Amino acid sequence: MRKLFPIVVFVMLCMVSVAGAQDQYENSSVYSSIGLGNPLDFRSSSGASMGMNGVGIWSFNTINNSNPAHWGGSFFTMATAGLSLKNFSASDNFGDQKNTMINFNQIQVVLPVWREVIGVSISIQPYTESRFSFFEEGIIQAADSLGYVIDRRGDGGLNKLEIGIGARITNWLLVGYAPSLVFGYYENRNVTLFNRPGFSDVNYTVGTRHKGFGNRFGILASHAGLLRSNDRIVLGSTVSLPVRLNSRRKMTTQVITGFPPQRKTLELFSEDYYGKGLTELPVEMNTGLTYYLNSTLLVASEIMYQNWGDYKNFEGSTEDFLKDRTKYSLGLQYDARRRGESGFINNFIYRLGVSYDDGHLSLNNTSIETVMISAGISIPSAFFGSSIDIGFDYGIRGTRSNDLVQEKIFGLRASFNLSELMFLQRRLQ
Repeated sequence: MRKLFPIVVFVMLCMVSVAGAQDQYENSSVYSSIGLGNPLDFRSSSGASMGMNGVGIWSFNTINNSNPAHWGGSFFTMATAGLSLKNFSASDNFGDQKNTMINFNQIQVVLPVWREVIGVSISIQPYTESRFSFFEEGIIQAADSLGYVIDRRGDGGLNKLEIGIGARITNWLLVGYAPSLVFGYYENRNVTLFNRPGFSDVNYTVGTRHKGFGNRFGILASHAGLLRSNDRIVLGSTVSLPVRLNSRRKMTTQVITGFPPQRKTLELFSEDYYGKGLTELPVEMNTGLTYYLNSTLLVASEIMYQNWGDYKNFEGSTEDFLKDRTKYSLGLQYDARRRGESGFINNFIYRLGVSYDDGHLSLNNTSIETVMISAGISIPSAFFGSSIDIGFDYGIRGTRSNDLVQEKIFGLRASFNLSELMFLQRRLQ
């Protein structure tokens, strides 16, 4: 199995190289241009391959950032980092477009302060994502057939830096708490060109910076021997309180001056005058139920709720196009290693899942829904619980009816998970 590790690491390095070659304006989902962009969920590498976050999965030798309570059962010092590739094939009644994005996923380290009793975690990961470009051509008939071209591009997103603690209360109950710093920057660039002299081009940029503090709570409970001697049922739940973001916005414009013509960037409004506001992110509740039939097979379900209908924008107002979001997930995991049989296929952990997301957007009286199928394989190492997790996603978002856009999404994820015994005093016998 050790021979597979260099191969997968090489694939991850290739993904990094491709990411560096991507155009900085390469699109993500077309729907990321609305509001703060698309929300990104807190998903463990194992939960993601089952289409869920993993708040109700009871496994302490693998890293999990979906539930702070999970850290209270940590025995190993663990770390994870990974990459994801997403391909979006968007189509409407007028044409098709394909876009590809490669991003880093979360980086997380978990340290067992008191093994299997108290653990701490520090992580950073994306929270929302926005990257888009639109190109429009038209003619203003009222202005004697004045032609124009509009090029609008934007990118940005929110990130979350989180430090938390998990504690074991009893053998079957764990709790956790994680405060966080939420921060990010969005930049929208707008260029309008006209095809007749005497009409000046319009070229301006709006940048918005956000910063605020969040709080997340988690609980994880387990009961063994429910229906048989070797089964187990686990219930996990998390609550993320609303986050109030202090936001600053600034607008700049480009003008042509001098001879020969030179473009200069001028600040259109001072930051203190133009751009102070408050943005409020919604509360999130997530509950997962997992049933371990035996040591090799588990079935998991999960439901997540976010009240985006109460989201407040930069001006402190709610948005009509935002609605409450609910996501349902169902998945299973099969650990072939625990069968104790030889053979190549018995060296891996297999995962499969499906999810339905009714979306946080409602456009033209239509919810932007997403149906996703996920699958993955975990390649364990010979050293404790270290592994490389590879996952795949395929889904459909939106619809072509009501003048909307339908996206077919293909995703590839690779996470490198380290799990080691550290800070132990070695003794000679």
